[in-house]
Amino acid sequence: MNRTTGAALTIVLAATLLLGATGCAKRDSSAELQSNMDKVQADGARDVAAAQKTADDKMADVRGDLDKAQRAADHQAADVHRNLSVAEADAAHKVSLEQCDAQSGDARSSCKKIADAEFASNKAHAELTKAVHDPTP
Repeated sequence: MNRTTGAALTIVLAATLLLGATGCAKRDSSAELQSNMDKVQADGARDVAAAQKTADDKMADVRGDLDKAQRAADHQAADVHRNLSVAEADAAHKVSLEQCDAQSGDARSSCKKIADAEFASNKAHAELTKAVHDPTP
């Protein structure tokens, strides 16, 4: 073997031993590995807990928004039903009054009083129904 080859072989062997020794020094002991794993697991658990709290807060906001929207819809529905009932009562009242006009004397007067009383009763029922079903009076 010539001197250059021997020197090169010595350098390669020394580098291999140096790299091997360095690699062994970088290996963590099982205690260090367990400690690192515990830290990573704790960090992950903390991240999950934070994400869960954020999700819970957002869901609470969504439920609140849904409740507000439902109350608004219920209020509008109560108004619509009341208005419809009053319109029906008004139409029925007008028909009754026309029928009363076909009569004469006391019968006519009595008929109009009954028609007016029925109309007032139907309007009161519409208002009462709205009050019962309206979440935001």
